[in-house]
Amino acid sequence: MRLSSKTRYGLACTLYLANSSDKVSVQQLSSDLQLSPLYLQQVMSALKNGNIVNSIKGSGGGYELTRKSQDITLYDCLLALEPTLFEDTETATPNVDYHNVLDMMVFTPLNEKLIEFSQSLNLEQLSHKLKEHQSDALMFYI
Repeated sequence: MRLSSKTRYGLACTLYLANSSDKVSVQQLSSDLQLSPLYLQQVMSALKNGNIVNSIKGSGGGYELTRKSQDITLYDCLLALEPTLFEDTETATPNVDYHNVLDMMVFTPLNEKLIEFSQSLNLEQLSHKLKEHQSDALMFYI
């Protein structure tokens, strides 16, 4: 599956925020995730419009999640970052028989599985997996 850069960056940012106990600036996100700060501004704007993050202006400001990480699903993030992903598929052909079969056997089941999977995965689960991965990388074997 090919997701846009905005979506991939946005998911990385939300995961970063899920692991942060404080507000995070775009500069910090840019530095730690090694992403363009100018592009991150657009990404964070989409997440803010999607009610995934809050932005606090001024000294000590930055971005934070709008809810607890267990209450924000992958679906919420994808909907904010890549809303066309869940739009109905256009007709494959004007031929009604082909369209109906493809819709019934391909497009609808794919959409349903994507929604089901993305609603079952939340930022807290991703955060736990990230911490496991980071601790595995720190282990030394003799």
